[in-house]
Amino acid sequence: MAFKAGMISVLAFLTLASGGESWAACIKAPPQELLKQLTEKIPVSGKFSTRFVPVGAEAHLLIPAPLSAGQEPFSYRVLVQTESEIWQGELSDNLAKKLRSEKDDSSNVLAGLVEEVPVIAATLDSNKVDIALLVPNDGHNWWKYRQFIAFVCNKDDQVVFTATSEARVSNGAGSIVLSLFATLALVLVGTLGIRRIDAEGPASAGRKGLRARDRLNLLLLIAGPNGRASLSIFQIALFTFVVFYLLFLFLLRTGTLANLSTDVAGLLGIAVGGAIGGSIANQSLVGLSAGNDTWLRSKGWLPPREQPPNPRFRDLVTTGEQFDIYRFQSFAFNVVVAVALLVSGFTGLTEFTIPTGLLALLGLSQVAYVGGKAVTPKVADLDQSLTKARETEESFKKAVSGKKAAGVAIAGLNDAKASCPDEYKACKEAIGSAGDMFRAVVGDPIPPAKSEPDLP
Repeated sequence: MAFKAGMISVLAFLTLASGGESWAACIKAPPQELLKQLTEKIPVSGKFSTRFVPVGAEAHLLIPAPLSAGQEPFSYRVLVQTESEIWQGELSDNLAKKLRSEKDDSSNVLAGLVEEVPVIAATLDSNKVDIALLVPNDGHNWWKYRQFIAFVCNKDDQVVFTATSEARVSNGAGSIVLSLFATLALVLVGTLGIRRIDAEGPASAGRKGLRARDRLNLLLLIAGPNGRASLSIFQIALFTFVVFYLLFLFLLRTGTLANLSTDVAGLLGIAVGGAIGGSIANQSLVGLSAGNDTWLRSKGWLPPREQPPNPRFRDLVTTGEQFDIYRFQSFAFNVVVAVALLVSGFTGLTEFTIPTGLLALLGLSQVAYVGGKAVTPKVADLDQSLTKARETEESFKKAVSGKKAAGVAIAGLNDAKASCPDEYKACKEAIGSAGDMFRAVVGDPIPPAKSEPDLP
């Protein structure tokens, strides 16, 4: 094996050094005639810059540079066998057999064996030549091996040397479909984090879950702790799925992992920063006391613990029921950038750039959004306000109970208001104040019917 490799290396060196003395026309020769010249010399080995060759996109074939490269001009032609094989090496064997048959037989066995591959450019890089190609889509590109043959032509229209490379050629449409399925699978994996629901209603331990069809509601993936759609979670989910799709597409097209451009990494950093900053500014309602949390759920201000979240799309651009310009700005610019990234294609991850002003605007919109949430009252303030509301409601209930014990007929809330006006007024004011603070912290408005005190 070592002897054979050594002989090939020697023959390859002689091929490079030959200068094209006994070779026929190169630039104008038909592909079939050009292929016959492989019977005279052994080609050197070339290599593609990626594991897979992307069909319909620019690919780079690296071959050794001619000895006189840089001193005289060279032209490059590349042919590809129309056959494809699953296993590496079979194409070379098939080509060798047909070349031998061509010499021994008068029939033209090379007809239709190869086709021309358009050469976009050829760049000399140290001791290698980088040939940029555009591989045609001819139906054989299903991640099978295909053999590429490069011919280097000098200014006298002679072949200086040849180089071959076998590589798997990826399929464009197939890669897109598989990438979409992979992204959808990622989304479905994300839905596993949503609380389970029994289709009949109650589940184990008295909890309710989502019906199977509810799992198709992608808004549940971006629901915040209050059950509303969260803009910060939406942003990080959006860029996560877009970048995952393009990374998977790049992997299927080239067989390698793409490097993220500085701007794409910056986008992910802004999204993550917004999610983290938003969660800090908004704070979790976990800080509420157990009594106040129970009171909020009994009043209907918060959904029951066993009830699934109910996010809506309008939650992304509203605070409560009011349009929020900061949220809308952040939402709009991030969607535009995500679409631009998708349009850039599978090479966009490494080459995608955003104008400095727009990148700064995205960052500033996040700062404004998080800053706008940061001026809202803290959960500790809300907890105190809720405690006061509960205490005044208890005082109102005791006053109503006292009136009933004294023989006053109280059939409903209106009778209770008339019998205990001072207690009702104090309770109403405390609940109203707590409701305003709750809306400022959580973003959900309180329906008027839920802002009335309960009766004993």
